[in-house]
Amino acid sequence: AVPTWISLSSGFLRYLAAKRSADRRAFHRGVHQRAAEAIRDLARRRSASRPVRALEVGGGAGGAFPVWMALLAPCPRVEFVATDAEADLLDAYREAALRYATRSGLDGVGADLGRLRLEGGGTDARRIEVTFRTASVPKPPPAGPFDVLLAQSFWDLLPPGSAPAYARRVLVPDGLFLATLTFDGQTRFEPSHPLDEPMLASYHRSMGCDRGGDPGAGDRMTRDFAATESGFRVLAEGSSDWDVSPGDEGYERDERFFVETILGFVAKETATDPLVPPGVRRDWLEARRRQLREGRLGYSARQRDLLAERLS
Repeated sequence: AVPTWISLSSGFLRYLAAKRSADRRAFHRGVHQRAAEAIRDLARRRSASRPVRALEVGGGAGGAFPVWMALLAPCPRVEFVATDAEADLLDAYREAALRYATRSGLDGVGADLGRLRLEGGGTDARRIEVTFRTASVPKPPPAGPFDVLLAQSFWDLLPPGSAPAYARRVLVPDGLFLATLTFDGQTRFEPSHPLDEPMLASYHRSMGCDRGGDPGAGDRMTRDFAATESGFRVLAEGSSDWDVSPGDEGYERDERFFVETILGFVAKETATDPLVPPGVRRDWLEARRRQLREGRLGYSARQRDLLAERLS
């Protein structure tokens, strides 16, 4: 989960890139395999002249775009709408989509910044129409309804119940809801520290009370979508925890910066909490930053992946 106070700086874009290796390790393989099967079945049910329509909310700088494209690979024609509340992030998203096209042997064509067409020829011809829209949940983009609703590290930023309510608004009957890396209420640093409990409790409180989010969204969403009255059935769910630990040669890729940024989130979010004395905050942060410099600080966050189908 990314706090709303984060500025769209080059450092933040570096953070989004630095966490991708941890993201890839965290995905629940069973949920993603089931999602691939469900999307393949959905594509078969659509006529050849009918593209599969997908919506991503909270798309950020496009870090999950290759993941979504891999899942949508059985669909020869895709209309993909990428949304985020920050227009500057969508500019970075467009560049990420173009890089994906280059790596995948697709041609990227776009007459304006708001649209991009990715095409590939030959026997595996594909056509992916990507539209970039500045939009915030709960307002749905005007291009709906959709066959697939996608989000990564997003639903914990919104009040409880937001995900099923929004999914009912934008998905067609038999449409698919896929949420990956949704925070589920637990942050841990290793080795343990005597001040972990007050600091991390404050950090988690800030996600709910101060920002109106839902730090327990991962587990709560599973219960919400599994409820008889939800209008959905859960197809697959499972843990997708972030886990960053230094090895003999230090941190993988840029994951040291990733953990450093997380410490910055904790520092900022706990700064004004009257339940955390300044000395407690100072001592904990000094110890954790020293451990990070020494290459011996581990970090994990409990998260969940969820796949559900809207009932007719």
